[in-house]
Amino acid sequence: MDHLQPGNGLNNEVVFSILQTRDGAMWFGTGKQGTSGPSAGISRMIVSSETGESEWTFYKFDDFQSVNHLFEARDATVWVDLGGTGPTAGRKRRFLNGKWETVDCPHNTAGPPAQTQDGSIWFGSKGGVVRFEGVGWTFIGPENGLERAVPNQNYVFADQDGNLWVSHVLGGASRFDGAD
Repeated sequence: MDHLQPGNGLNNEVVFSILQTRDGAMWFGTGKQGTSGPSAGISRMIVSSETGESEWTFYKFDDFQSVNHLFEARDATVWVDLGGTGPTAGRKRRFLNGKWETVDCPHNTAGPPAQTQDGSIWFGSKGGVVRFEGVGWTFIGPENGLERAVPNQNYVFADQDGNLWVSHVLGGASRFDGAD
């Protein structure tokens, strides 16, 4: 069994999330535990087809506590849900074509994102869900047909039929097709 740690690959020993993208790269989301340790970051490993050796790239996100979730969208964009409080609470990053972009979400989100068949990226949020359609955010809560949304965090999952499932902490689950 291989064990990765600082010194042989990882930039931090605290790993919160792991993703393998379609290109075969392994992404490790890291961060602080409590108030000590390095800032949030990503260690990205890809095995060279020529040498068979692991090649590492490191990304550091100052002012953030952790990389809570990693998600690859169908267009190969890697979404990063960063843990933070205060002014950084809704901040996301996305990696596309070798560049990072900050995407500020106006809502405090939780859990890994999901992507529906129309290409929208969804995040669970307090009191509802949040949809990103490429340029802006839309909050959907009880007033928009998501009746069982609760003040606690709601988590999302997209099924193969194009429905968005929303789990409600202490409130069951709902299937939301966006037209309800």
